[in-house]
Amino acid sequence: MNVTLNKERLAERFKIARLAAHSRSVVEAHRFVLLESEGSNYRLTATDGDMLIVVGDDVGDEAERMLLPSAEFQAILQSSTGGEVVISSEGSVKSDGDKWKLSIPSPDAFTFSSVRDRGKSYELDVDQFNEAVGLAVPCVSIGESRNGGICGVRLQLGNQLSVVATDGRRIIKTDIDFSCEGPGDGDADINVPTKLLKAITSLSAGYGELTFALGASGGISFQCGDVTVSGGLINGAFPRWERVFETYPQLSVANLELSALATAVDAAKVTSSDQSDAIKIRIDHSSVNASSTGGELGESAICRSVTTGVAEGCHVRGNVNPTYLLPVLRAIGSRKQATMTGCGQALRLDCGNTTFILMCVD
Repeated sequence: MNVTLNKERLAERFKIARLAAHSRSVVEAHRFVLLESEGSNYRLTATDGDMLIVVGDDVGDEAERMLLPSAEFQAILQSSTGGEVVISSEGSVKSDGDKWKLSIPSPDAFTFSSVRDRGKSYELDVDQFNEAVGLAVPCVSIGESRNGGICGVRLQLGNQLSVVATDGRRIIKTDIDFSCEGPGDGDADINVPTKLLKAITSLSAGYGELTFALGASGGISFQCGDVTVSGGLINGAFPRWERVFETYPQLSVANLELSALATAVDAAKVTSSDQSDAIKIRIDHSSVNASSTGGELGESAICRSVTTGVAEGCHVRGNVNPTYLLPVLRAIGSRKQATMTGCGQALRLDCGNTTFILMCVD
């Protein structure tokens, strides 16, 4: 069997598919990309065992199948100069007079499973979802917690989709609208691995809509255009995050320019001998003060007069670890304005549809 494909289009699709391949995996199937072709249609599939990526056209069960080694075939695509690539089931590759020989196993020895029995599907605005995930990922626990549930991003479906993440020190929530269709209950609470979400946000940029569906037997599948990314969910209890927002409501409020606050905190952090030293944040009626007492020169205060419309008698106080604050400030800084509440135990930022709470330190 010979398959003739446009090299430019094949290179684009192969680059996407091999994001899920692992060229050094001890599992042989994970080192290959499956090519299925039927007439002029073809699709590529790859997996690393945790995530599966499918890109291309719909093909039937009778499609021809062959396995392409991820690293070697990528190198061929980069070095070939022809407009078309001819691939044979015996492993030979031709392009504009150049020839290569690949050692490929039989595709019958491998199976690629994806999310089956898709239930209700949900449609989201790509930009809103990608922004919500971008805000959540820095706040995810990086594996040091015994609670596996907080090592991913929580997607809670109700009247809106709440994208929530926490590492036990901070928590962030962004609400976005969605539409749904299909059978089943519209409400769901799931924990999604960050690896899966990073992949779909990087691949979905430029598309208008993103669709995801939950499998009846577990798992989640995201689709945008001709790309589908699917994988399993994280088992484990996620904290009752709603209680955190009830415990630290929006009370005494200061309106802030986040970019100025980030500059003040960053400058105070630089003066500290230890980059994890607590930064004192003080917001009064006319200014924001961020200071560190850990530097060799003693206390160094960086002041910014950026508050506007602060209620009479408003005082926000809190000592925070800048390592947990700055990434979030920078991520949502494009929105410019936010409100801040501080009671000494926690600082709360409300910015549009996003709420961020960071526990204070002594």
